Amino acid sequence: MEMTPLLPEPSSYSTIASHLIGSNSFSFGSVLSRTMEHKYRVWRTVFVLLLMEIQVLRRLYETENVFHYSPSARMHIVGYLTGLFYYTATPLSLASSCLPEAIDFIRGQIVEFIVKGRARMPDLVIDSPSLLKPLLKLGWCQWIGAIIFSWGSLHQIRCHAILVSTSFF
Repeated sequence: MEMTPLLPEPSSYSTIASHLIGSNSFSFGSVLSRTMEHKYRVWRTVFVLLLMEIQVLRRLYETENVFHYSPSARMHIVGYLTGLFYYTATPLSLASSCLPEAIDFIRGQIVEFIVKGRARMPDLVIDSPSLLKPLLKLGWCQWIGAIIFSWGSLHQIRCHAILVSTSFF
């Protein structure tokens, strides 16, 4: 009968340390691959947040232009608070893996703005092709998800048009 040792073997210390600090100091290739995996994860999160933004804008369009509510229509406070919580918590939960880095980046930008002042800050230049390049490197699974999302959105738009045409609203 074998007994499990109470202390880990010395050979496992480097594995534990590399897991805790997020890298392996003995292999530059693994560090590089982890940073690439991290960038990939960040861009997947950005992609999902873009789809969420499209969903929010579509719902706003439907509320303003498709459904014609009567002036006496009222919304229950529980439904209002549920929607408010949903549209606030969902993007935060989707971006939770990248949120600490985003907060650090924003904090650094605020500090730079305070130190340099408005006049010495560089102008904002947005290079559209360089922004879209990482999104084009996403995997097939993300693009299939985007296709399903697009089909679902178009189907919901058609269903809402049919619902409005039946005069239930």
